Amino acid sequence: MSSESVGNDAEGDRVGAAMALDVCEPLDEPGSAGLAVGALNATNVHVAAGSDLPTAVLDRDVALVVTGGGGVLVVDQVEQELTPGMTVIMRAGSARSIHAGQHGLQVTTAHARRSNDASELGCGP
Repeated sequence: MSSESVGNDAEGDRVGAAMALDVCEPLDEPGSAGLAVGALNATNVHVAAGSDLPTAVLDRDVALVVTGGGGVLVVDQVEQELTPGMTVIMRAGSARSIHAGQHGLQVTTAHARRSNDASELGCGP
């Protein structure tokens, strides 16, 4: 997919520049799909109602944005209720687990990539 960006050049004339734009749509079913390019990875995650993501120790800082539903995040034994619109930063080395509430949980996570292989660009499971 691509998008057109329009602005002004040094002389004030309007110019257009093509920019790469990849979009990963929200998920209708439990699972995950993400985008990765350069130094960044972003993933949409849908956790089914009442399900858990087991405890994992994070190997990098992770931002988590709640986009729908709700649940509970436990980081280093500290519980945090998750509600839509909330953003949480979890530090590398933290142990985290997630429990989805009765309506499931939709989140987007972002973190530094594990590799800089630009060939991974695109939305996929």
